[in-house]
Amino acid sequence: MTITDTESKETTESRPVWRHILPAFPAHFGLAALLAVSLVLPLSPLRMVLLAVLSGLSPLLAVRRRWGIAELILVPPQASLIFWCLMALPVLKFGVFAALPALIAALLGENARRRKDTLTLEFTLLDAAGLLALLGMLIPITLVFHANGMQAGKYIAHAWFGRDSFYLFALIQEAIERGGWPTENPFVAGVANFYPSLLHVGCAALTRQSGLIAAESLLLISPLFLATGLPLLVVAAGRAVGGPLKPISALLVVGATAGAFLLRPDLFIYPQPESYVIGWLALVLWLWGEGVPS
Repeated sequence: MTITDTESKETTESRPVWRHILPAFPAHFGLAALLAVSLVLPLSPLRMVLLAVLSGLSPLLAVRRRWGIAELILVPPQASLIFWCLMALPVLKFGVFAALPALIAALLGENARRRKDTLTLEFTLLDAAGLLALLGMLIPITLVFHANGMQAGKYIAHAWFGRDSFYLFALIQEAIERGGWPTENPFVAGVANFYPSLLHVGCAALTRQSGLIAAESLLLISPLFLATGLPLLVVAAGRAVGGPLKPISALLVVGATAGAFLLRPDLFIYPQPESYVIGWLALVLWLWGEGVPS
């Protein structure tokens, strides 16, 4: 295999167990096609999930040419949610803006084709740590969402689901019905909403793609965002180490994030604004990481 600038990074990161280099433009065009198909679908949970997972990936493929397998799983939901938050108000006002992710992916694909850009996919010890953390997160999140939500025609809400999560759902539903920023407290008449609501309008724009109310649609997409946030933080921390990631280092990174989870598990497994922001913080740290090539 030809030595490339990405391979020279092996002195500062884990040597990959597996690596493959491929042209970048098919990935962009493939994302554009899937996003276009999602827009052809009627309002449905499938349409919402496709847009929630795929919308933000193409721009990151254009700026970051090397990806671990775990990153391809963990990054897209976080990036897509931020993307929808940024374009939420135009989408809520003018639904045609929902086509923007597909258009961007197609344009980036054509640019990658002309420049003959490549993508490097690899699997390292850091990917194993991230996937291990993902598996660990799926267990409590599955238990929480299995115990809450629609059951026998009734909406069941235990613990934080009946408090912080319902406040989140109410603000998102208000954003849907207003077609914009939620300005009023949904539970106290005449009191303004002082909550920073970028997240609420973003989730509202996504929820509108499902045809469901917020309290139902978020049962489908919240697990995607919650399950990937902390594992992405593991990957970001591993990249920030700045040296070869040894097994003991990987265990320490996983252990540190597990400690944060054990201190406040509610922040990681229940839908509430803080839970989503953790994923955004992880994405910023991942992009900023010392080991990430430009």
